[in-house]
Amino acid sequence: MREIFNPNSTFISQNKIKSFDEFLEDISKQKNMSQFNKIKMIFIAGSKLNLDILKSLQSKLSATITEIYGSSETGIIAYGDGENFKAFPSVDIKCDDKNRLIIRSPWQDLDNGFISNDCAEFNKDSFKIIGRYDRIIKLHDRRVSLDGIENLIKQSPIINTVVIAQDDRYKRLAAILVLSDEGKSYIKINYFLSINIRIKIFYANL
Repeated sequence: MREIFNPNSTFISQNKIKSFDEFLEDISKQKNMSQFNKIKMIFIAGSKLNLDILKSLQSKLSATITEIYGSSETGIIAYGDGENFKAFPSVDIKCDDKNRLIIRSPWQDLDNGFISNDCAEFNKDSFKIIGRYDRIIKLHDRRVSLDGIENLIKQSPIINTVVIAQDDRYKRLAAILVLSDEGKSYIKINYFLSINIRIKIFYANL
């Protein structure tokens, strides 16, 4: 199957357009990985790659996989392994009292640094993105990261992807779920209630 690279980070195959994430997911599912032995390095940027796909690629490929973090305002500022990032030289990163990143880089010249909407937790010389400031809400007097909840639910083997939003009518969260192949098989012999219970059990055990 011949793939053609498109400048807009898409791949065109058999008249179907694939995003770069979908392309990497297809690679991770291949049984014959020898055809990819010539790949030495993979750089991921622009959007977060699913951690399960990343771990699958890391276990199957000899290539070094590096995730690049940055923005139009700051330029590229850090590199990571899919979970934690380290700042490039000449880049200074810290958090404000709301966990938002404050970034100083050669790309921007703001005296006090650029304040990002990305929130992070630091561990010595590395940091982990925990969600977007505009996606951290207050629910029943507690701060809740919608991104964090989505990432937890995505760890369930029956879920492919999920979107969480706040339902202001009932002061609770609502979710749109896309089932994985395992989830689709499971639902054929079980009711939605069973799916709901299984997700709750999985979430409770994290």
